[in-house]
Amino acid sequence: MTSLLNDFEATAGKTAYQSYTLTHGIEKLTVLVPLTEVKLFEDEFFGATNKTKSSILEMVTRHSGKIKE
Repeated sequence: MTSLLNDFEATAGKTAYQSYTLTHGIEKLTVLVPLTEVKLFEDEFFGATNKTKSSILEMVTRHSGKIKE
């Protein structure tokens, strides 16, 4: 059994992400958004009227997210 301090040190400096699978036409995009930005990303995404692939990718980038390949 490892100590809690060792477990905490192992995760220091790492970012936790929320994964989303977005369907755009026949294409599926899996994007990762940091947990600290999830609420802002969801508010912007659900409020957006222009949901083209490029605008979605801009939203992800704006919220420090990335596309999972």
